[in-house]
Amino acid sequence: MPSSTSIEINRGIKERFYKAIVALIEQKALRGRQTYCRLYDIDKRNFYSQEKDLQEAKLKLYWLVPLVKHYGISAHWLLTGEGKMFEPVAKRKQRESYYDKETGLPKGEQPATGEQ
Repeated sequence: MPSSTSIEINRGIKERFYKAIVALIEQKALRGRQTYCRLYDIDKRNFYSQEKDLQEAKLKLYWLVPLVKHYGISAHWLLTGEGKMFEPVAKRKQRESYYDKETGLPKGEQPATGEQ
């Protein structure tokens, strides 16, 4: 059984996820909830059901990634609630220049092949 602390942490992440979605729609950076679901392969029934009832455990971690990767939402804010919702542009550009866009690994690093 999850502790009350872990339940509150999960609820906070879900609240911030939907708060970020609403902010992106208001800023016209995102057309709407259905567009987000379609673009990032999210079952829209689960998306809407989770938004309606934050107690449910339908949110998948991969739903968070596009917010950080494509829309500049701060991962630190999304997970902890600390800091600002949007990552400063300079920091985002620095991060983007450090990581390879295809692999997500630091530039020059090769993916593990599973051989040792």
